[in-house]
Amino acid sequence: MKYDFFAKSRNGHLLKDTFNRENNTLDIYSTGLYPANVLSNLAPKEFVFDGVECASIEGFLQSLKVNDIKKQKEICGLYGGSAKESSKKFTQWLKTHKLYWQEKEYDRFSSQYIDLLKRAYKACYEQNEIFRQALESTKGTTLTHSTGGINPSTTVITKYEFTKILTDLRDK
Repeated sequence: MKYDFFAKSRNGHLLKDTFNRENNTLDIYSTGLYPANVLSNLAPKEFVFDGVECASIEGFLQSLKVNDIKKQKEICGLYGGSAKESSKKFTQWLKTHKLYWQEKEYDRFSSQYIDLLKRAYKACYEQNEIFRQALESTKGTTLTHSTGGINPSTTVITKYEFTKILTDLRDK
């Protein structure tokens, strides 16, 4: 997939510098300058997870709301807004707090679910060079995600879980 992560603008809009030099933090943002844009879950980052081809982390995350392998594979093949929008009609998980991967059910609040997320990010890190390089370029920087949700009851990954997974992966 052709995508210029080093561009200064996209679709006629300037990308934002989300690095705060005063407190040495990088706000991960899809419309941020490199490396913030690459680290965004929405960015296209091809990898294979448990035999399923994923076009982005967002595609993988959104697929967890669906307990249908065929539909999951379809959603995993998306990135950007398409991935985010793909699962809007699948809201049952908000009531049950049950998410799914390859017909296995996960409680949203369980350590097994967090382990699943960690495995997916690790697979992307190991297989996708641009993601790995972007994450490694942030060594010594605190990662933040100001637009991320904070309530695990309403998001498949909170901004705290997201930045912790990335930080742990980078600092290993």
